[in-house]
Amino acid sequence: KQEGAGCVVRTDHPDGVRRVSSEGRPLVASSVASIRGEIQSQFTHQLRPRTQPLASSLILGDRAGLTREVRDAFAESGMMHVLAISGQNVAILAALVFLVCRLFGASERTSAALIGAITLGYAGITLAEPPILRATVMILLLVIGRPWHRSVSLATLLAVSAFSLLIWSPGDLFDVGAQLSFLAVLGMGWFASTGI
Repeated sequence: KQEGAGCVVRTDHPDGVRRVSSEGRPLVASSVASIRGEIQSQFTHQLRPRTQPLASSLILGDRAGLTREVRDAFAESGMMHVLAISGQNVAILAALVFLVCRLFGASERTSAALIGAITLGYAGITLAEPPILRATVMILLLVIGRPWHRSVSLATLLAVSAFSLLIWSPGDLFDVGAQLSFLAVLGMGWFASTGI
């Protein structure tokens, strides 16, 4: 999925494989690929070769360039989760946009529109992995209701997020990592509400 593959097809004979041009790719997929390519190009030009794969992993969720040595170092230090894009990345991005909007005195509706657009854009360039999609849907629901002072319960946020994931990529909803991310958010919400 990281490379844009939606499925895997196998064949027993080389004649069963034929290279096709990318001209027929959907506009959204080709736009996302182009944006990711441009970001990767900027990383290549602006960063050292040693740090460029780390930036790709932290910003785009692309760990393909990480060496075994780097992966082992993060695993041994217990920091491997830092290299994985998660809902926390989306929450931090949304909080930064909110602070910038407050700094410039943007209205509630303008702030909501900017937060929604930027988080949706970020979800797109990170290929909408399950934790990213969950966090994006939750943030969108929160910011849509904010200008009208509408609150949304945690159960509703999680239910709509799960339904969105079921529509977007049904198989991901049964992935253990996706289930744990929902459980983690539910646990944090429960602890916050009980004040423990």
